[in-house]
Amino acid sequence: MADADKSLALLDVDKFARYSSSTFRADKFYKTIGYGLGAMGHLMAHATQQETETSKGFKAIASNISMARYVIRFTGGLESYAAWKNGSWCYGDDSDHVKRIVSLQALSMLVYYPLEHTSYVGFVAPKLLNVDAMQISRLSCRAWGVYILLDVYANALRIRALTAKEKQIKEQKDLSGEEVIAAFTVYGLDWN
Repeated sequence: MADADKSLALLDVDKFARYSSSTFRADKFYKTIGYGLGAMGHLMAHATQQETETSKGFKAIASNISMARYVIRFTGGLESYAAWKNGSWCYGDDSDHVKRIVSLQALSMLVYYPLEHTSYVGFVAPKLLNVDAMQISRLSCRAWGVYILLDVYANALRIRALTAKEKQIKEQKDLSGEEVIAAFTVYGLDWN
């Protein structure tokens, strides 16, 4: 593949559109942009030892993306419910144990999203709900933390299963190679 083809592959709009068609995956993209711009703003201010218009601008955009993510995630609870109900976050070769873990992940997000939405309203319109938005936000972070821990565990189990499959395939290939050598020997053929 030529270098020009590789760069075009990175800009595959169809793949990106499919990827970002779910709230959950699109949020990862927005989060990456927001955190990236925020980090750039802080690094620029640190490198120049002063706030510049550019560093302030990057941080302001990052802050706005952060608030926009609250709104964009309003449908995340519905996606989590669907994932819990039909197992859409599972892979075809997931074990029953991993499927149960992924189901728990979806349930943790069903706790996360309403808390996140409540904290958003508490931040934006504090007198509307009269809640401690920061406390609610901390609770939502705990639910999200449960999701992350379960995700790490599920993926560790997936990696372990894939490693076992890889080893099994390698052993089968090695065994097949030994069988070929034995066949050559039995029939008096020169292996080399």
